[in-house]
Amino acid sequence: MPANIFIRRSRLILYFLGDSTVSDSFRAEARVYAAIEKSPHPHLVSRCGCLVLKGRITGQLLPTYTYTLFEALAKDPTINVNDALLQVSAGVEYLHKLGLCHNDIHVKNIMIDNDGLAVLIDVEFARPGGEQVTVLGKMSSRRNDYEAMERIARELKVGKNKK
Repeated sequence: MPANIFIRRSRLILYFLGDSTVSDSFRAEARVYAAIEKSPHPHLVSRCGCLVLKGRITGQLLPTYTYTLFEALAKDPTINVNDALLQVSAGVEYLHKLGLCHNDIHVKNIMIDNDGLAVLIDVEFARPGGEQVTVLGKMSSRRNDYEAMERIARELKVGKNKK
């Protein structure tokens, strides 16, 4: 496996112990990656493939990134935070056009790729709007995403002395 690929595996042992929530969640995540795969967006993570065993997806092959946006800013304070968040917002809007909401946007889920572009990762809790996200105990909604983006902008003090 190339060094720039991360394998996100399902927790099959929990499924075999009777916890179907994990299996259902992993299948839902695989459906999100499949939707993105059909028409990728530069600011949403796209899987590189998947591992299948006996007809079941057992792993998502995902690109690795060196830094989160927060880590990249610590290394290089000249990064344009406004641009990075606009890029992520474009990815979020694209996800919404696919009928999905991310539901777990935070600074550790925004990565900077080798070209300096912001990429939203971790679609584990992405679901169609109005669907229950069992693990999070809340309904999937665009509002979750918009509120998270606003919170991140406040955390990073967007627009205040940031290039």
